[in-house]
Amino acid sequence: MRTHTSGFTLLELLIVIGLFTLLTLFSASALGQARDNLALSNDVREITAALRLAQNNAVVSLHGQPHGLYFKNDSYVVFSGSWSAPFAAKEYHLRPGVNFYNSGDQQIIFERLTGNTSALSTTDTIFIGREINDKKEITVDTLGNIFIKD
Repeated sequence: MRTHTSGFTLLELLIVIGLFTLLTLFSASALGQARDNLALSNDVREITAALRLAQNNAVVSLHGQPHGLYFKNDSYVVFSGSWSAPFAAKEYHLRPGVNFYNSGDQQIIFERLTGNTSALSTTDTIFIGREINDKKEITVDTLGNIFIKD
C-alpha cells in the first residue's frame, strides 16, 4: 500500500516562484518611478532655495548688486550683478535626465533692497521635469513671491 507524503509538487513551486518574480518586477518599476519623482522634487526645492537666497541677497544689497538666477537647459547659475558681466557666479547642474523646458536661456533677477523681480528678468515661470508632459512649474511674481505648481 502506498503512503501519502506531505510536501509541495513541482508545479506548485513553479507557480509560487513565477508569482514572486512578477511581484518583484512590478515593485522594482514602481520604486524606480518613485525615486525619479523624489529626485525631481529635490531639484525643485533646491532651485526654490536658490531663488530665495538670491532674493535675500538682493534685499540686503550684498556686494551692492542685484542678484538672480540664469537657467540653461540642464543647469542654472546663481549670480550677482548682471548675467552678461556677473560680479560673482556659481553654476549648479541638475540630476541626469532632468531639464528645464523653457524656450531658450532664461533669467530671473531680483532688485536691490526690495526683492521684487527686475524688469530685466526674461521670464517669471520656469518649467522643470524629466519629460515635457511630466514637469513642475516654479513661478515668481513681480513682488518676488515664489510658487511651486505640480
